[in-house]
Amino acid sequence: MTDRSYWTSRLGRRGLLRGGALLSAGVGAAALIGCGGDDEGDGDGGSSGSPAASDGSGATSPAPSGAAQGDHYGGTYRRFTTLIESNFDVYMTQGSSDLFSHISERLLRIDPSTLELQPGLISEWEEIEAGMEYVLHIHPEAVWENKAPTNGRAFDAEDVVWNILYAGEYEGPEHTAQRASWYFGIENAEAVDDKTVRLTLSEPNGPVLAAMADHRQHMVPKEVPESYGWDNYPNFPAIGPFRMTSYDPGTVGTFERNPDYVLTGANGDALPYFDGVELNWFGDNASAYAAFLTDQLDVMPVTPSDAKDLDDESGVTVYRLPFRGTQLQVLNTERYADVRVRKAFHNLLDYQDIGENVHLGDYKWSGKINQQYPYVMKEDEVRVLPGFNPDTREADVAEAFKLLDAAGFPEGAGLVFNNVSSATTGNAFDWQIRIQGQLAQVAPAIEYNTNTPTDGPSFQRALLAGEHDCITHQSYDGPETRLAIQAFATGHSRNWSKYSNPTVDELVARSMAESGEQLGETIAELEAILMEDHPWFGLGIVPALAARDRVQGIDRGGWEGASGNDSKIVSQYYWFTEDA
Repeated sequence: MTDRSYWTSRLGRRGLLRGGALLSAGVGAAALIGCGGDDEGDGDGGSSGSPAASDGSGATSPAPSGAAQGDHYGGTYRRFTTLIESNFDVYMTQGSSDLFSHISERLLRIDPSTLELQPGLISEWEEIEAGMEYVLHIHPEAVWENKAPTNGRAFDAEDVVWNILYAGEYEGPEHTAQRASWYFGIENAEAVDDKTVRLTLSEPNGPVLAAMADHRQHMVPKEVPESYGWDNYPNFPAIGPFRMTSYDPGTVGTFERNPDYVLTGANGDALPYFDGVELNWFGDNASAYAAFLTDQLDVMPVTPSDAKDLDDESGVTVYRLPFRGTQLQVLNTERYADVRVRKAFHNLLDYQDIGENVHLGDYKWSGKINQQYPYVMKEDEVRVLPGFNPDTREADVAEAFKLLDAAGFPEGAGLVFNNVSSATTGNAFDWQIRIQGQLAQVAPAIEYNTNTPTDGPSFQRALLAGEHDCITHQSYDGPETRLAIQAFATGHSRNWSKYSNPTVDELVARSMAESGEQLGETIAELEAILMEDHPWFGLGIVPALAARDRVQGIDRGGWEGASGNDSKIVSQYYWFTEDA
């Protein structure tokens, strides 16, 4: 491997071949994987059939069959957002992926418990050579909504090719895609025919299909953005579980069941179960919470404090589900290059204090790689390490001051951290306030300043450009261990700390072609290095989701259902047990 990271070099080639060459005879003999139903009932449950076809008149389809006898199907699911997006590029901003979850769909899905791939708009797929070549078969009945610019046409291979190449920053106008590096190494993405795509890579990228299953990778028509702008979200044609009926940012958006949605639920049930969704805007989370308490909303992500208050609330259930996400304090290595400063910062933090007072005990001790993933350090291993261990705090703080003295900052004098929180409320905001208070008490010579962004897109742009000293931010990692660890590689689009370590780059690259025991050994070697010098520090989060008891199916959603963002993505799997 050369000194230059392959995460950056792979982005130098745009405008890949998009030909129509026929598959070789060898493809037909490849083992078919990823087809069939879902025995556990957590996912889509298959790839054949669809609800009654739309005639383009806008009439709603008949109510789908239920997942369990006696439950009610239909009704309007009421949820909320505080975001008013100014940029609807789904591959750039988190907020737009939330909105697109209603009207769009992913190529693949993933079982939240086993991390096994499941069918999405890709109904079957073939692995010709692991990490190097794949053949993707598009659901034969997937169609776009009958409105401009798609006008009811089939979802086709050109749509798939365009989205993959745009998501990887290979094609399209200059843009920034948050997870572009997940698609590294793509040499060719070609439409073999209307319903078949062949994907070939120049170097192993074993988790590339898992990248397509991430809950932020929603399909948009190939007409975007050249002939249909990103700013026209209210008129985007649907291919997901719902289609839009009205959109008034800052007030309400409404969606109705998409009669042409092709994915199915447990036992082959037609989806979605709801007749529609009502998306209500609130100025802040406190106003939304007040609306939930008065039964104006069906589901509400809640703070640890509110979750404990609601545990005994009649008619409400609080879900705390496993989630591959971490609340982080991230230092920019371009501003804090001396590893002694970073180690000292880590030792000065009181993680238990943050966990008990910000998260009120709903947290996980987690290393640099979230402990929900396979192969990584688990809670009992992390908790006893220097900096984490509450029993060695006095010694760890003393060691921090030795490191600061050696780095030229006696007792921290001269060190300034201008932190930016990713939000104006919630865990990210509370972390910076708590850390500021901790440092003021234990190392008052250190200056730690708190700041909040003007809006989500501006924070994302500054983050990707590295225009920050340090940030507090919730990281919702990808649906596969190897996607998560890519963020530690030089030049990766998710490497917010601008960290660079050639040995880490080698290990990450090596893992892309590994699996099983071999992958586990590489992950262990990688994490040992990261624990010594990587500049982000965090705790695993256990987000709480409060729901009215009439809402069922949330426990099927796993880490996506409890994402902390109002159960986005999986609401098509929920149903009511009574009229709402």
